[in-house]
Amino acid sequence: MPRVFVPRSQVYDDEIVILDQEAHRIITAFGLKEGDRLFVCDMQKTDYTCRVSSTMEGIVRAKILSSEPSRAEFNARIRLFQAIPQDDSFSSIVGQAVELGVSEIVPVITERSSAKSDLVKNKKKAVDRYREMAYDIAESCGRGIVPVIGNPISLDAALEMAHSDSLSLFCYEGAQEYPLKSALRSLPDSMTSLSFFIGPDKGFSSAEVQKAQDAGVKPVSLGSRILSCKTAVDYVLSCLSFTQE
Repeated sequence: MPRVFVPRSQVYDDEIVILDQEAHRIITAFGLKEGDRLFVCDMQKTDYTCRVSSTMEGIVRAKILSSEPSRAEFNARIRLFQAIPQDDSFSSIVGQAVELGVSEIVPVITERSSAKSDLVKNKKKAVDRYREMAYDIAESCGRGIVPVIGNPISLDAALEMAHSDSLSLFCYEGAQEYPLKSALRSLPDSMTSLSFFIGPDKGFSSAEVQKAQDAGVKPVSLGSRILSCKTAVDYVLSCLSFTQE
């Protein structure tokens, strides 16, 4: 059954009004007409089963048949602080992280980040493109929210942001004494937010690791193998899915 996003402001007591681009998709791409069913998500973790009641250019009205909380979200907010990589893999990281349930992605400028990245050279244009990507992927894979793509910030600013999370983890190959599985096994059911830091493919510097420790962000190991930053993101989110869903 087709599924679209709408803002919560377009959801009424027994009807959802779908406008503009999403209405156009319903009519032309999906070919729906009066009486057909579709799923609608309000991007605030509620899914609605609806029946199309009318269609016209630029507007579709759909009667709400039932609603339920989205099944595609973690109970806690998951925030990824991703060091800007030295290659063009950030788009792949965004795509896979959105599919695997991340709530927010914050690009971080580190010592070994590439100064040639589009996130550094053409920040606004790049961030806008990644936000559009996150919207499209979230809609197509059944997410209950659109993950936030933040503006690039320094590591110091990222560590400060992480203070607001229930638990913050700094993924570092030198932290063999504290594996990720130990951190995840101890997570309380009441946890409301978790953040994790992933470095560029050449890793964090020793000075950056010390900064994280000084800020109270716990270094964790992702195992005995050294992973690329793209694989590391997938690994952490997959482990979270296994332990939390």
